[in-house]
Amino acid sequence: MPIAMDFGTCNTVMARWNEEARRADLIQIPGLSRKFIYRLPGHAKDLTANVIPTLIHYGEKETRLLGQQVADEGLINHAGSFRWVKLDLLRGNNKARRVNGSLRRPLEAASDFVTNTLTFALGAMGGADEELVITVPVEAFDPYVNWLRTTVESVAGGRRVRMLDEATASLDAETEREVTTAIHGLRGEKTLIIITHRLSTIEGCDVVYELTDGRVTRVERSVAGAGV
Repeated sequence: MPIAMDFGTCNTVMARWNEEARRADLIQIPGLSRKFIYRLPGHAKDLTANVIPTLIHYGEKETRLLGQQVADEGLINHAGSFRWVKLDLLRGNNKARRVNGSLRRPLEAASDFVTNTLTFALGAMGGADEELVITVPVEAFDPYVNWLRTTVESVAGGRRVRMLDEATASLDAETEREVTTAIHGLRGEKTLIIITHRLSTIEGCDVVYELTDGRVTRVERSVAGAGV
Protein backbone atom coordinates (compact mmCIF):
# COMPACT_ATOMS: atom_id res chain seq x y z
CA MET A 1 0.00 0.00 0.00
CA PRO A 2 1.19 3.59 -0.66
CA ILE A 3 3.14 5.56 1.92
CA ALA A 4 2.49 9.30 2.04
CA MET A 5 4.70 12.06 3.42
CA ASP A 6 3.74 15.63 4.28
CA PHE A 7 7.05 17.43 4.84
CA GLY A 8 5.96 20.24 7.14
CA THR A 9 7.45 23.41 8.54
CA CYS A 10 7.13 22.36 12.20
CA ASN A 11 6.08 18.71 11.97
CA THR A 12 6.22 16.06 9.29
CA VAL A 13 3.47 13.47 8.93
CA MET A 14 3.86 9.97 7.51
CA ALA A 15 0.83 7.85 6.63
CA ARG A 16 0.03 4.52 5.00
CA TRP A 17 -3.16 3.60 3.21
CA ASN A 18 -5.20 0.97 5.06
CA GLU A 19 -7.06 -0.84 2.30
CA GLU A 20 -9.22 -2.92 4.64
CA ALA A 21 -10.42 0.07 6.68
CA ARG A 22 -10.37 2.41 3.64
CA ARG A 23 -8.45 5.10 5.49
CA ALA A 24 -4.96 6.52 5.95
CA ASP A 25 -3.24 5.43 9.17
CA LEU A 26 -0.51 7.67 10.58
CA ILE A 27 2.85 5.95 10.93
CA GLN A 28 4.72 5.98 14.22
CA ILE A 29 8.50 5.69 13.92
CA PRO A 30 10.01 4.74 17.30
CA GLY A 31 12.34 7.46 18.57
CA LEU A 32 11.47 9.91 15.80
CA SER A 33 7.73 10.40 16.34
CA ARG A 34 5.85 12.17 19.10
CA LYS A 35 2.19 12.35 20.05
CA PHE A 36 0.55 15.59 18.99
CA ILE A 37 -2.46 16.34 21.19
CA TYR A 38 -5.28 18.45 19.80
CA ARG A 39 -8.97 19.09 20.35
CA LEU A 40 -11.59 19.87 17.75
CA PRO A 41 -13.73 22.97 18.36
CA GLY A 42 -16.84 22.09 20.32
CA HIS A 43 -15.46 18.74 21.50
CA ALA A 44 -14.40 17.94 25.06
CA LYS A 45 -12.19 14.97 24.22
CA ASP A 46 -8.51 15.29 23.29
CA LEU A 47 -7.29 13.53 20.16
CA THR A 48 -3.76 12.42 19.31
CA ALA A 49 -1.77 12.08 16.10
CA ASN A 50 1.70 10.71 15.37
CA VAL A 51 3.96 13.44 13.99
CA ILE A 52 7.70 13.80 13.47
CA PRO A 53 9.19 17.17 14.47
CA THR A 54 10.95 18.61 11.42
CA LEU A 55 14.32 18.77 13.16
CA ILE A 56 17.79 17.48 12.35
CA HIS A 57 20.95 17.78 14.44
CA TYR A 58 24.50 17.28 13.22
CA GLY A 59 26.75 16.03 15.99
CA GLU A 60 30.40 15.14 16.17
CA LYS A 61 31.87 12.41 13.95
CA GLU A 62 29.02 12.75 11.42
CA THR A 63 26.38 11.58 13.89
CA ARG A 64 22.81 12.77 13.23
CA LEU A 65 19.65 13.00 15.27
CA LEU A 66 16.21 13.32 13.71
CA GLY A 67 12.79 14.45 14.83
CA GLN A 68 11.93 13.83 18.47
CA GLN A 69 15.48 12.61 19.11
CA VAL A 70 16.64 16.23 18.83
CA ALA A 71 14.04 17.44 21.32
CA ASP A 72 14.68 14.59 23.77
CA GLU A 73 18.36 15.52 23.90
CA GLY A 74 17.53 19.19 24.51
CA LEU A 75 19.25 20.23 21.27
CA ILE A 76 16.51 22.16 19.48
CA ASN A 77 18.33 25.48 19.88
CA HIS A 78 21.84 24.04 19.46
CA ALA A 79 24.02 25.53 16.73
CA GLY A 80 24.21 22.11 15.11
CA SER A 81 20.42 21.78 14.83
CA PHE A 82 18.30 22.89 11.89
CA ARG A 83 14.61 23.77 12.08
CA TRP A 84 12.25 25.69 9.79
CA VAL A 85 14.23 24.29 6.82
CA LYS A 86 11.10 24.07 4.68
CA LEU A 87 10.59 27.82 5.05
CA ASP A 88 14.26 28.40 4.21
CA LEU A 89 13.86 26.48 0.96
CA LEU A 90 10.61 28.19 -0.03
CA ARG A 91 12.18 31.59 0.67
CA GLY A 92 15.40 30.78 -1.16
CA ASN A 93 17.52 31.01 1.98
CA ASN A 94 20.48 28.64 1.83
CA LYS A 95 22.94 30.51 4.03
CA ALA A 96 25.68 28.25 5.40
CA ARG A 97 26.63 27.90 9.04
CA ARG A 98 29.69 26.23 10.52
CA VAL A 99 28.93 23.06 12.49
CA ASN A 100 31.78 21.06 14.03
CA GLY A 101 34.24 22.48 11.53
CA SER A 102 32.05 21.87 8.47
CA LEU A 103 29.72 24.17 6.58
CA ARG A 104 26.10 23.04 6.63
CA ARG A 105 23.28 24.60 4.64
CA PRO A 106 19.48 24.42 4.99
CA LEU A 107 19.22 22.61 1.63
CA GLU A 108 21.54 19.87 2.87
CA ALA A 109 19.69 19.64 6.19
CA ALA A 110 16.30 19.40 4.46
CA SER A 111 17.58 16.70 2.08
CA ASP A 112 19.10 14.69 4.92
CA PHE A 113 15.90 14.96 6.97
CA VAL A 114 13.63 13.84 4.12
CA THR A 115 15.82 10.94 2.96
CA ASN A 116 16.56 9.65 6.47
CA THR A 117 12.94 9.93 7.62
CA LEU A 118 11.66 8.13 4.52
CA THR A 119 14.28 5.42 4.95
CA PHE A 120 13.19 4.85 8.54
CA ALA A 121 9.52 4.79 7.52
CA LEU A 122 10.07 2.29 4.72
CA GLY A 123 12.05 0.11 7.08
CA ALA A 124 9.33 0.27 9.73
CA MET A 125 6.71 -0.74 7.15
CA GLY A 126 8.72 -3.61 5.72
CA GLY A 127 9.81 -1.72 2.60
CA ALA A 128 7.28 -3.37 0.27
CA ASP A 129 5.01 -0.41 -0.47
CA GLU A 130 4.26 0.15 -4.13
CA GLU A 131 4.51 3.93 -4.29
CA LEU A 132 5.37 7.10 -2.38
CA VAL A 133 2.94 10.00 -2.29
CA ILE A 134 4.44 13.39 -1.39
CA THR A 135 2.45 16.57 -0.77
CA VAL A 136 3.57 19.84 -2.33
CA PRO A 137 2.64 23.23 -0.82
CA VAL A 138 0.49 25.46 -2.98
CA GLU A 139 3.01 28.31 -2.85
CA ALA A 140 5.92 26.12 -4.02
CA PHE A 141 7.93 27.09 -7.10
CA ASP A 142 9.48 24.69 -9.61
CA PRO A 143 12.94 24.60 -7.92
CA TYR A 144 11.36 23.42 -4.65
CA VAL A 145 9.17 20.82 -6.38
CA ASN A 146 12.11 19.53 -8.42
CA TRP A 147 14.31 19.33 -5.32
CA LEU A 148 11.64 17.43 -3.38
CA ARG A 149 11.03 14.95 -6.20
CA THR A 150 14.75 14.32 -6.75
CA THR A 151 15.35 13.89 -3.02
CA VAL A 152 12.50 11.40 -2.60
CA GLU A 153 13.45 9.46 -5.73
CA SER A 154 16.99 9.01 -4.35
CA VAL A 155 15.61 6.66 -1.67
CA ALA A 156 12.51 5.39 -3.49
CA GLY A 157 14.24 2.23 -4.68
CA GLY A 158 12.36 2.17 -7.97
CA ARG A 159 8.94 2.86 -6.41
CA ARG A 160 6.67 5.26 -8.22
CA VAL A 161 6.69 8.76 -6.72
CA ARG A 162 3.56 10.89 -6.94
CA MET A 163 3.53 14.59 -6.09
CA LEU A 164 0.18 15.95 -4.92
CA ASP A 165 -0.85 19.54 -4.28
CA GLU A 166 -4.12 20.98 -3.03
CA ALA A 167 -7.00 19.71 -5.13
CA THR A 168 -7.99 23.15 -6.47
CA ALA A 169 -4.53 24.69 -6.69
CA SER A 170 -3.95 23.99 -10.39
CA LEU A 171 -7.48 24.62 -11.65
CA ASP A 172 -8.20 27.43 -14.08
CA ALA A 173 -10.87 29.95 -13.07
CA GLU A 174 -13.67 28.37 -15.13
CA THR A 175 -13.04 24.84 -13.85
CA GLU A 176 -12.81 26.09 -10.26
CA ARG A 177 -16.22 27.76 -10.65
CA GLU A 178 -17.69 24.49 -11.95
CA VAL A 179 -16.25 22.56 -8.99
CA THR A 180 -17.49 25.15 -6.52
CA THR A 181 -20.95 25.16 -8.09
CA ALA A 182 -21.14 21.38 -7.81
CA ILE A 183 -20.08 21.49 -4.16
CA HIS A 184 -22.60 24.16 -3.25
CA GLY A 185 -25.28 22.20 -5.09
CA LEU A 186 -25.20 19.83 -2.11
CA ARG A 187 -26.18 22.59 0.33
CA GLY A 188 -28.98 21.50 2.61
CA GLU A 189 -28.42 17.81 1.78
CA LYS A 190 -25.06 17.06 3.37
CA THR A 191 -22.57 18.53 5.82
CA LEU A 192 -19.46 19.44 3.85
CA ILE A 193 -15.95 20.00 5.19
CA ILE A 194 -13.73 21.97 2.80
CA ILE A 195 -9.98 22.42 3.34
CA THR A 196 -8.38 25.05 1.13
CA HIS A 197 -5.81 27.84 0.87
CA ARG A 198 -8.12 29.90 -1.36
CA LEU A 199 -10.72 32.13 0.24
CA SER A 200 -12.84 32.03 -2.93
CA THR A 201 -13.37 28.30 -2.43
CA ILE A 202 -15.10 28.76 0.93
CA GLU A 203 -17.30 31.76 0.20
CA GLY A 204 -20.78 31.18 1.62
CA CYS A 205 -19.78 28.52 4.15
CA ASP A 206 -21.61 28.47 7.49
CA VAL A 207 -18.44 28.36 9.59
CA VAL A 208 -14.85 29.12 8.58
CA TYR A 209 -11.96 28.01 10.79
CA GLU A 210 -8.52 29.51 10.21
CA LEU A 211 -5.58 27.32 11.26
CA THR A 212 -2.09 28.53 12.13
CA ASP A 213 0.61 26.05 13.19
CA GLY A 214 -2.04 23.40 13.80
CA ARG A 215 -4.23 25.58 16.04
CA VAL A 216 -7.54 27.30 15.38
CA THR A 217 -6.76 31.03 15.44
CA ARG A 218 -10.00 32.47 14.08
CA VAL A 219 -13.62 31.39 13.66
CA GLU A 220 -16.08 33.21 11.41
CA ARG A 221 -19.77 32.34 11.24
CA SER A 222 -22.21 33.25 8.48
CA VAL A 223 -25.89 33.83 9.16
CA ALA A 224 -26.66 33.19 5.49
CA GLY A 225 -24.91 29.82 5.14
CA ALA A 226 -26.83 26.57 4.89
CA GLY A 227 -25.05 23.29 5.34
CA VAL A 228 -21.49 23.94 4.22
